[in-house]
Amino acid sequence: MKKIFLAPDLSLKTPSLARIPRNTVRKLRCNICERVYRARTRFQRFCHDCKETSELFRFYESSPVS
Repeated sequence: MKKIFLAPDLSLKTPSLARIPRNTVRKLRCNICERVYRARTRFQRFCHDCKETSELFRFYESSPVS
């Protein structure tokens, strides 16, 4: 078990400060169809179906500010 190092004034009671494993399942809502899907990264915005078929996805991915 790994130790979690925190600043002296912080405690483990705040859940956002505890270390979260990388293999956690992220369930996000698609920005187009609003279906809940399992995301590989927290930056993924669209489900697999919308990703393949939508022009909005292609525009979103090719925009310089992402």
